[in-house]
Amino acid sequence: MKPSSHKALLQAEGLSKAFNGTPVLRDLDLEIEQGACLGLVGPNGTGKSTLFRCLLGLVHLDEGRVCLGDGHIPGNSLGIRKAASFLPGENTLYDFLKGREVLDFGLSFYSRMDPEVEELCAQAFPLPLEQKVRTYSAGMKQQLALRIALSPEVPLLILDEPDKALDPNLREILHSILHRLREKGRTLFLATHHLDDLDTIAEDVTFLIHGKLLRGEAITPTRKRLEQRVRVQLREGCSLPPLPQGVSVHAYPQGFVLDPPPTLPPNELAALLLPLDPIRLEFGKPPLLELYQALKNHGKDQAP
Repeated sequence: MKPSSHKALLQAEGLSKAFNGTPVLRDLDLEIEQGACLGLVGPNGTGKSTLFRCLLGLVHLDEGRVCLGDGHIPGNSLGIRKAASFLPGENTLYDFLKGREVLDFGLSFYSRMDPEVEELCAQAFPLPLEQKVRTYSAGMKQQLALRIALSPEVPLLILDEPDKALDPNLREILHSILHRLREKGRTLFLATHHLDDLDTIAEDVTFLIHGKLLRGEAITPTRKRLEQRVRVQLREGCSLPPLPQGVSVHAYPQGFVLDPPPTLPPNELAALLLPLDPIRLEFGKPPLLELYQALKNHGKDQAP
């Protein structure tokens, strides 16, 4: 593994995986520091779930190495799974069992529980544990899976769409539990389709694009360019006023994105739109989806 100036909990190097000759992960490297919360961004089909499963040894790697605690791949994938808790994106709970039986069975794979987190989960996700899981709704099954995934006292939690099938109130409660886990020093690696939520939960994000992870300095130029954009949503019946020379206009169903020339600061461009009393007017930090799309389009010609 490459040396690091920070204390890394998980290190992965040169991960490659293909299915039926189609590459999904391409010589991918990843490092997650102890106590960090890293978000993974990428739409369905980009390989997020494959990456999670490869890190845990649940999917065989074509090439590469993974280290977590005393576990390593190849060689000791069981050691990695003992040091990590995994919430899959598609949970397949034994629906012929009672909720209590599934909960006890899931937790039995771990030697230690965190009593505080276990109690927080029980309060947040109260379930009819004496009923068969087949009677549960999709949201109830997700809550049961969360109680299993969040309660073990392990260094790393890998969560694939943890807020799936949860209503807004339960999502907010889940976020508070995740923040508490961070306060207790746990490391989180998670993916969700609620990118606005991810922006508030994760301190850092990485983008899975063409089988590679882009993060940190690799995305800085694109992020800085998008920070100059002005995003505006006008009221019905309003139209854009005459704009300074060099401003590019991109129309979307939710409004307009304006790209000013380098000589025009975004705040000055935004000031021209204020008299219209827009529904939304912003610039600066770009939405994660917009950043992902820009990175993906930029990398099309570079993808092998």
